[in-house]
Amino acid sequence: MKTKIKIAAIFTFSLCALGFFLPRAEMQTKQIETAGQKFKNIKVLNDMPADQLGKVMNLMAASLNVDCKFCHVSNDADFEKDVKKEKETAREMIKMTFELNKNHFDNRPEISCNTCHGGHSHPQSAIN
Repeated sequence: MKTKIKIAAIFTFSLCALGFFLPRAEMQTKQIETAGQKFKNIKVLNDMPADQLGKVMNLMAASLNVDCKFCHVSNDADFEKDVKKEKETAREMIKMTFELNKNHFDNRPEISCNTCHGGHSHPQSAIN
């Protein structure tokens, strides 16, 4: 239980931090490289600062208790390839999470991967 709380706290903090940094990046005169600019196959997290992408991916992995190979091909040279179904599913889940937060929580990061997954690779039923 403590692990789930830690994961949720870390993920929520990271999303809040991301929400803090993204608007500020527009006000700065120095252009910050986005994930969409730096990486070849970014389809959802394009506007995120590139140096934050790995941290957010790690939080997602922790929320599902998986490693990078769950969604990505294990060969670093092929990391951007869309070979695994889980990668596309993750993109759809990220879009869904963004929409839920936008439409129901005034764009606050109330919903995260951990909300439904709670440290499991697949969402767990509320009724056990």
